[in-house]
Amino acid sequence: ATAWIARLYGATPTVRGLGGAVVLPIVRDGVAAVDYRAARVVTVDLVSPRARWDVYVDAATGAPIARRQLLSFSGGTLTYETALRHPGAARQAFPAVRASVTANGSPVITDDVGSFTVAGTGPTSVLATVTGPRARVTDDGAPGATTTLTVPADGTGAWAAATDERLDAQLTGFIHANRMKSFAATTLNPGLAWLNTQMIVTVNEGGDCNAYSDGTDINFLQAGSGCENTGRLPDVVYHEFGHALHHQSIIPGAGDFDTAMSEGVSDYLAATTVDDAGMGRGFFRGTDAALRDLDPDGGEYYWPLHISPDPHETGLIIAGALWDLRTAMIARYGAALGKERADDLYYATLRRADDIPTTYPEVLAADDDDGNLANGTPNRCLIDAAFGPH
Repeated sequence: ATAWIARLYGATPTVRGLGGAVVLPIVRDGVAAVDYRAARVVTVDLVSPRARWDVYVDAATGAPIARRQLLSFSGGTLTYETALRHPGAARQAFPAVRASVTANGSPVITDDVGSFTVAGTGPTSVLATVTGPRARVTDDGAPGATTTLTVPADGTGAWAAATDERLDAQLTGFIHANRMKSFAATTLNPGLAWLNTQMIVTVNEGGDCNAYSDGTDINFLQAGSGCENTGRLPDVVYHEFGHALHHQSIIPGAGDFDTAMSEGVSDYLAATTVDDAGMGRGFFRGTDAALRDLDPDGGEYYWPLHISPDPHETGLIIAGALWDLRTAMIARYGAALGKERADDLYYATLRRADDIPTTYPEVLAADDDDGNLANGTPNRCLIDAAFGPH
């Protein structure tokens, strides 16, 4: 009985009791006759996933025949509210994906839509956190916040802190770091092991007007000097995640890390995620203006004319080329497929390009469908039209 459950659920239960002999009637789909089996009942208990069964085993051979769940389960969904772009604009309740919480005293990890189940019926008392298997938020190095929510059966528990800067930064960091990890793991590179490790997201660090990544984790600074708390800006979370993704995605011996290129491709990741060439809106408090514009009116960032001592400015050359490529792909293939193809070509530059100039041949190679660049690629003309002005 225990081996059967272990094969099905990947964890071995404990035996809680042995029942007597019973006659078990078995009704099969599409078969009129009822099959009767002599069986013994073994009650087993599993901690994770939480379950308890009566397992019916053949009275003569011990082979498992059937099982019956003994626990009643309740459940619900968790959402954490954050700004869509910045605290001065619209807000949205996002599913708290992959959050490690305690529900009715039992440890539970929410699923990819923020839902959970727990033994019991009725409302669930949930200790919500900003920690999970893919992201752990710290408040300037201190443990992240927690709160207790009462979640109605099959209902929703919501955590919001729009007027609390430090807490809002923690919720924003957790939601949007997880959002990026889910996107990259399902769309860009499911085989990248780093995506399934726990990223440290540090918010409310001392200083202002900045954020940074060390190639593995991401960090955000407090508000000050006219700048918003960068941990409250989803665009900036996406951008810093982009740096870490770049570091982790490089194929050794093929690609290399170039700072200006990384600034540009990270701007692109933020822009494609929010579907807006104006990256970092609300970075300066009191305005909706973009921090950087990947598609400025009246001009394009061009290599080598616009190489700058500031790598963010130089990065706009590749960011603009990728944005123009995305626009053209959407025009040709439609919104969903066009974005997907453009994002795939962006990711190819992370893996194999050495710097901004080498992004172009890597995009061509990723677009190629027959291993022969000499005869062109499916989107060669479109790629040339996007990269040419840059």
